[in-house]
Amino acid sequence: MRFVTLLLLFATGNLLPLDSLAATPPRPDTKSSGQGLAAQVAAAKRLIDEWHGDYAPLHQAQQILIDLTKKAPGYAPTYVQLARVSFKSGYINRHNYEPAALESAQRYLSKALELDPTLGDAYITYAYVLFFQKNLDAAREKAAQASRLNANQTDLLILQAFLANAEKKSDDAIALANKVVATTGDKTALHQAHQELGRAYTQKKEYDQVEASYEARLKLYPQFAWDHANYSEFLSWRGKHEAAILHAEAALKLMDFGAGHAALAYAYRSKGDHLLWTIGDAR
Repeated sequence: MRFVTLLLLFATGNLLPLDSLAATPPRPDTKSSGQGLAAQVAAAKRLIDEWHGDYAPLHQAQQILIDLTKKAPGYAPTYVQLARVSFKSGYINRHNYEPAALESAQRYLSKALELDPTLGDAYITYAYVLFFQKNLDAAREKAAQASRLNANQTDLLILQAFLANAEKKSDDAIALANKVVATTGDKTALHQAHQELGRAYTQKKEYDQVEASYEARLKLYPQFAWDHANYSEFLSWRGKHEAAILHAEAALKLMDFGAGHAALAYAYRSKGDHLLWTIGDAR
């Protein structure tokens, strides 16, 4: 599924060359300034935030943003969201992304910061891209720059929790993620915070808390196939075989993808191993 037109365009670096973006003259449009621009970027951002594996919303967001680059090529936040479309289009699994998608994201972020060096949100997104490129030190520096600028505080807390988990600072990650849980009602932010809580509690081997983090995420987004698949694997590992099978089946009802099939196979194998080797029931 990842090898759709969106990703192929990013992989070739020809989604929309930045030279042509800079050269495109603005077209008259009553919504291409002030609140109108911000509202259109926010609409694209919502599509990206709630992307759960179906590439249609990413493509829709991409079209909104490309149109904005033609109407208002000097509006920096547009390029931050194009960067997010870019690297998400190259998602493989866990923290692994297609290198070409990350490189494309970097180009968009460089454009955003060229237009507005004080744009805190660009530094936040840049930190994630650098981390996915296995450059933790550079990611840390971008996070520090974001904290000194006008970055969204909830997004900054989530980034800081993410990096704390990467550095195995579980207690710090938990404190930061819990600040998000206590201070926002935004579903996307809460999902991300509970994801970081799950990672932190996994490091601390507090598995009931990990399970609670999965339940919280699925309460927010019951249609997120990847969470069902990941939760299934976790439940299989914990020996909760029937629940694991149910979540793997739920994942595959939502989306036909390899990780979902792998989770279901693992759930049945784990149940079979338990029946055969633990309780001696070979039926």
